[in-house]
Amino acid sequence: MEKNIDTAIEWFTKAADKGHVSALNSIGTLHYEAGRYKEAFPWFSQAAIRGEVMAEHNIGLCYKLGRGVTKDIPKAIEWFTKAAEKGFAESINRLRELNQPVA
Repeated sequence: MEKNIDTAIEWFTKAADKGHVSALNSIGTLHYEAGRYKEAFPWFSQAAIRGEVMAEHNIGLCYKLGRGVTKDIPKAIEWFTKAAEKGFAESINRLRELNQPVA
């Protein structure tokens, strides 16, 4: 099956408009995977503000790698910590990689 990112974004946008917070993160993920990091970051931010744990992790990745934002390890740690406090295993692992205590 062929991927059509723009069509997927269109459908996720409809879901986000109906209040599905995870759809906001999914839109960001599609942009991120297409290498459109600056477009991904605002979608991750919208989802994270609403408490979406995967979006918090994704913001941490953006800051850690400098994708869509200026690389900023302290901010990466801040966002990974938010997700780790909710039990998100990938963020816990990233904090360990950065030699940070895990909550």
